[in-house]
Amino acid sequence: ANSSLRSGLVTMAKNWGIKLFIPPPSICTDNAAMIALAGYHNYLRGMVAGMELNPVAYLPLGVES
Repeated sequence: ANSSLRSGLVTMAKNWGIKLFIPPPSICTDNAAMIALAGYHNYLRGMVAGMELNPVAYLPLGVES
């Protein structure tokens, strides 16, 4: 949601000729929305867990336990 960071990233992307995807500010302040999106993409890749899974709050995204 940081407008200065967004502006800098937009400028860098234009200079480097790359596409930049930034979620709208309305969903950038809700961690639940970001976690749900990460879970959705994991689900699409077939990365699912059983009901015996325990939460590990400090585990980085992209790491399977």
